[in-house]
Amino acid sequence: MMINNGGNEANQAGAMSELEIEKKFPVSDDPIAFDNLQRTLSRLGFEMTHQEEFIDWYFDLPAWHLTLNDIWVRYREKKREIDTNTDEWKGVWQIKRGDINSSRQNDGITSYQEFQGAAAEELILDLLSNTTIVTEDSHAVEAEQFNSLDFAKGDVPHLDGAEKLVPFSKFKIPDSLDDSNFRGLKVDIDRTDMGFAVGEVEAVFQSSGSLEDIDFKKEEIRKLVMILTSFGQNKDVRNEKKGNVLSMGKLEYYLQVNSKCHYDACVQAGVI
Repeated sequence: MMINNGGNEANQAGAMSELEIEKKFPVSDDPIAFDNLQRTLSRLGFEMTHQEEFIDWYFDLPAWHLTLNDIWVRYREKKREIDTNTDEWKGVWQIKRGDINSSRQNDGITSYQEFQGAAAEELILDLLSNTTIVTEDSHAVEAEQFNSLDFAKGDVPHLDGAEKLVPFSKFKIPDSLDDSNFRGLKVDIDRTDMGFAVGEVEAVFQSSGSLEDIDFKKEEIRKLVMILTSFGQNKDVRNEKKGNVLSMGKLEYYLQVNSKCHYDACVQAGVI
């Protein structure tokens, strides 16, 4: 299988992308520990800006051609209040594109170029038009079985021209807390309908940033994660020898529970 970087559409979309630097951290299900976490954020100058509910769909080609190349196609539907008695769900296509050789560090820091909306749709179509699929891929059987999960057809998001894409994951985040930017950092705390919760510290650069600025933000993120996980959090996940705090993400957890073969293939490819 071959995936090219894309043509003119991808170049145009690149101008509208963001570079997201992120590190996840574990969030305890103990109410006292969670309150400690919130108080720590408040003492550090963070303020909760909003709380939201959303659904994430993830898509790939047969045999996981995109995910195994560190390309993640997502459709995110957010619940919006129209008035006191009416809600609506509004979705947008998103894509996260990493570099297998550099997007993920041993301490859990990740770097991804992110696109959404029209820019994401253009890039998805461009990637599909520049993708050569090898049907005899060793993962084809497992992927075909997993992609046959019974998603209600009327519910599956559709993008004209991207009919090759199939959904391999869907989960709901009924409770997402977003703490405001502080010193260029943002903290999200997501609780899923799978009983799994995770925190994320991130910094976002428009298009790209200087290596010096990126390295500085990475160090700021590491320091903040260590502070947040030192106050009542799950210290058993800490790697004291390396000084690291590691946590899997929402999609990683979903795959580990629901599609071990896909999860194992991603681990082997070095993308999770």
